[in-house]
Amino acid sequence: MEFRLALLQEVACAGFWEYDLCSGQVKADVQLFALYGSSPSTDSDTGNTASSLDALRQHVHPDDLPRVEMHLREFCERPQPWNLTYRIIRNDGLLRHFRSVGRVESDAQGEPHRLICLEQDITDYQETLQALLERQRQLDTIFYRTSKISLIQGGLDGVIQDASLGAEALFGYPREELIGQSVNVLYPDGEQSIPADLIERLHQTGQEVAEEVRHVHRSGTEFPALLNLVPIHDEEHQLVGVIGVCMDLSEQAAERERYRMAQEAARFGIWEWNPEHDEVHWDEATWRMLGYDLTSKQRLRFSDWRAQVHPEDLAEVEPVVLEHIKQGTPFTIEYRYYRADGSWLWVQARGQIVKHTPDGRPQLLIGTHVEIEQLKHTEHELRLREQELQQAAIIFEESREGIVIADSDARIITTNRAFTEITGYPEEQAIGWRPQDLLESGYHDEAFFEALWQAVDELGTWTGEMWGRRRDGKIYSEWTTIRKLHDEQYNQTYYVIIFAETTDIKEYQQQLEHILYVDPLTELPNRTLFWSRLEQALRQKHNNSILAVLLADFRSFGELNYSLGHAAGDHALRLIGKRFGEAVDQTATVARLSGDEFAVLLPQLRNPDEAAIAAERLLATVEEPVPFDGTEIPLSMCLGVGIAAQEPASAATIMEQANAALREAKREGVGCRFYSEELTQRARDHVQLASDMRRALDADQFVIHYQPQVDLVSGRWCGLEALLRWDHPDHGPISPARFIPVAERSGLIGRLGTWVLERACREYQELRAKGHDWGSVAVNITAPELAEPAFTDRVLETLERTSLPPSCLELEITESLWVNTDPKTVETLERLRRHGVSVAVDDFGTGYSALSYLKDLPVDRIKIDRSFIHALEHESRATTITDAILALGQSLGLTVVAEGIETREQEAYLREAGCERGQGFYYARPAPLDALLLCC
Repeated sequence: MEFRLALLQEVACAGFWEYDLCSGQVKADVQLFALYGSSPSTDSDTGNTASSLDALRQHVHPDDLPRVEMHLREFCERPQPWNLTYRIIRNDGLLRHFRSVGRVESDAQGEPHRLICLEQDITDYQETLQALLERQRQLDTIFYRTSKISLIQGGLDGVIQDASLGAEALFGYPREELIGQSVNVLYPDGEQSIPADLIERLHQTGQEVAEEVRHVHRSGTEFPALLNLVPIHDEEHQLVGVIGVCMDLSEQAAERERYRMAQEAARFGIWEWNPEHDEVHWDEATWRMLGYDLTSKQRLRFSDWRAQVHPEDLAEVEPVVLEHIKQGTPFTIEYRYYRADGSWLWVQARGQIVKHTPDGRPQLLIGTHVEIEQLKHTEHELRLREQELQQAAIIFEESREGIVIADSDARIITTNRAFTEITGYPEEQAIGWRPQDLLESGYHDEAFFEALWQAVDELGTWTGEMWGRRRDGKIYSEWTTIRKLHDEQYNQTYYVIIFAETTDIKEYQQQLEHILYVDPLTELPNRTLFWSRLEQALRQKHNNSILAVLLADFRSFGELNYSLGHAAGDHALRLIGKRFGEAVDQTATVARLSGDEFAVLLPQLRNPDEAAIAAERLLATVEEPVPFDGTEIPLSMCLGVGIAAQEPASAATIMEQANAALREAKREGVGCRFYSEELTQRARDHVQLASDMRRALDADQFVIHYQPQVDLVSGRWCGLEALLRWDHPDHGPISPARFIPVAERSGLIGRLGTWVLERACREYQELRAKGHDWGSVAVNITAPELAEPAFTDRVLETLERTSLPPSCLELEITESLWVNTDPKTVETLERLRRHGVSVAVDDFGTGYSALSYLKDLPVDRIKIDRSFIHALEHESRATTITDAILALGQSLGLTVVAEGIETREQEAYLREAGCERGQGFYYARPAPLDALLLCC
């Protein structure tokens, strides 16, 4: 048994030491010093080496030494079970992990007497068998035996002849009382004394024999013991007696029980293999580990062991074991054993050769079995986890969706390959950026992202469409999902952002929408889209606004297709759609409903007159024939107008009104018809007036009357203002206040203004050629004219064509044009002034007068509105305003002209107030030049 324990100590890398609490002496076995890498001299009787705590302390790692010493001090002050792990440094410099376990032994009075400890090198276990070591650490202690040896001499008749002092302590009898008694008193009742087989072997061999027996103390307590019988021979070598060497195995038995329990807890067993006799031995722990009844224990052969190993493992394990045996090196292998219940159990077997035959062949191998089922399960779980992580890594890297992992501040930690393919940014350039900053498209404001991250933090996720900007600056759309994640301890927050580019999908959607909602011939909205926009416009319409729908239908369009072919008809439809789009503003929707039926939606009108003006513009688009293949196709069109004013109306109602009006227009043979008679008549008047104006321009029906401007000091004429007049052949004179707004809204103002400028410049230059030069001629300019890009060139070309010097031309612009003035307008006037043309502000004081714009704008003169002049004689407020305007003009160095002077008193007041020029009926009414010359 001691031999086996010594072998086990060597295999298990363990050694013993004990510490006498009274003397402070330390005893350690040879194996412990071998673990330290040293070879001290050994007491031949005890096998122990006397030492001191310093000899053991010097091997303890410096970092662990304070903890070990504190543990020892606490133990000395209050003895208790000893259990400690620490590191030692061997004499060869290697660092090893040790586990020290022990127990306290008390003397007869129950006082702590000594500490017995087992030191075990657990470095390999620490690295490979963590689960086993955790269970082993839970064990209270592993105990080893102490010996109590007694000597008894007896004859062959079984009578005790002598006894040592140790026998007294062991059996409880005084030495004198033992002598002369039969050895039977040392055995329990009913049991044979010395076993007969021992006596027989003693006779046969003449050598020492031993066996475990059970003895009884004088008190009646039984205890196990090891009995060695040493033969006593006479001179003739005849057996005459025996000496019984008896050792109490009580502690060893208790230790074996504790060891068995430790094996049970740690799930390890011991095996032996004798290759020479083909014998394999498993201890009880191994059999229990495999679930077998202890009664089924048997000595195995190597073939039995092979049958017990899983076939898949045997092919790998057996060659490894045989090779290690051949090399004579220790081995550690893992395989599965067949259990009694039919299942398989993973074990780790460690072993080495501990004895050889005289000729050097392996005679005995000893080792351990350790159950590693939980470890294998954990390894399996880790492999599965690793596979999942590998799969996740593959998915992460190979996914077609861009994936971003961001930290708690939403800054990029890592990205996948698809992110780079979609955005153009390599991972190293993206790390540290917030995605919303790196990919900022300008489509989303800060409020959008605040709402997005708030939703992620509160709900854990957000999904929606976003726009991003690639590295090359191109905009793209994406469908994005953001999820908020935590680590297992909820200490760290991460964000996973997955997005798929949807640019191609949106383009496909746009193509599909184009097919569904756009007329393929004219590229205009079709009936479906027009209806949708009409319903939307009705929902968004304000109570004080007006919405109009104009339906257009062309007469004899079928005959056009029949006579010239569908190509001509298609060409005409495309051109009509183009002209309609140019005739209305950007808020309008022009659609082709079917065939030759068109519709126009005007969603933002201030009054019905604007619908009439739009109708007139649409009718004007078909006055010009459509050129096709060398011919001109005349067109004739009818319009029906439906109006949605203050009363709620549905899209169907508006369309029915427009259709009804269109039918009436076609029945009556007129160009346009409103749903109500009043609106229809107003529309007719506007349309008719615009039409008559075109004819008047062609027939030269317009004329210019002139009104002189007078120097209030000298009374001489100092300029003329050109005023447009129209004497309609059927309706007589028409006021400019009526036809000028129609000209502006119908698009005729440009043509009309060009005619006035040309005629005024030419007539005044002719007047100058006759010797009548009154300084300059003033021409009124409207806002649409001034906004024309070519206005400056047109004025200068007119001056050059008529030979009128630029200094003889003054452009009058109403004061309202200076509110929110376009910088281009200022630039236009400044360019004209640089050429010598002067600029006057007309109707000054009617609501927008301000020094803030006069001081910065290109103005030469201001004209006081006639309403203030008329009120001079009876309204003090008018006098105050007039005086203020005169003072303003003088302070800015501007010439002030008073309009509408009709009495001598008005003239006298203005002259006295410092006004330089005047104009009005008091001097002359507007008249043609010939008539005006008679008055000068």
